[in-house]
Amino acid sequence: MASQEDLQRTTIKATVVGLLFLVWGCLTVIGMLSGGLRDWIGNVWFFLLLIMAVLVVWWAWTAKLDRVDLAMDKIGTIFLIGLLIVWGWEGRDWLDEHGWIEHSHDTPVWIKGDWMVGEYRDCGMRTKAAQSGVVLSQEAKAKLPRLFCGDWGAQKGGWEFMDTTPDSDQATNAMFRQGDWKELDRNFHVLPVRYQGRIDRLDKLFVSWRCQRLSQSLECKALD
Repeated sequence: MASQEDLQRTTIKATVVGLLFLVWGCLTVIGMLSGGLRDWIGNVWFFLLLIMAVLVVWWAWTAKLDRVDLAMDKIGTIFLIGLLIVWGWEGRDWLDEHGWIEHSHDTPVWIKGDWMVGEYRDCGMRTKAAQSGVVLSQEAKAKLPRLFCGDWGAQKGGWEFMDTTPDSDQATNAMFRQGDWKELDRNFHVLPVRYQGRIDRLDKLFVSWRCQRLSQSLECKALD
């Protein structure tokens, strides 16, 4: 039989834990409404902790101290498992951003002049990101990303394409506005490309790659 002092101590401890996880619970709801898949995984972890914290408070206030001790142990276990999952996911992102994870994607590539097999070029990529104030349709996004491998370097590859193509107005509209590439596809070769780095970039309109021409494909490594 627990003493009154033990009961009060456990009740206070459980209440503090419950309040802390209540704050996390509010953040969890906000994250679930605004986040992506990774946020959902992290939020489910916090949600489980919140449920356990509520049970701790309930059992403490109803004097079921044996269940409080068991619940505290479960909270620690769930916390450690969740921490490992989050660290693992973040670690994969770090490896992806630094070019350690390879992606393959059939990509429309604009090539200026001759490009010998084995030769390297710095190419610019038009990503799936949208210009400020512009909403790209799903059809337009399906036409991206695209690589521009010319003579001006990675940062100016897209500008070189717009400057040299006879359909400069159409190219500008496709690049910065509605993303209609139908009339411009004849200027591109669809090649299998192996990328070392992320291609699902939504933080920039253009990103840079160093690409090597192979006999039937390209290999590219992210520069930014």
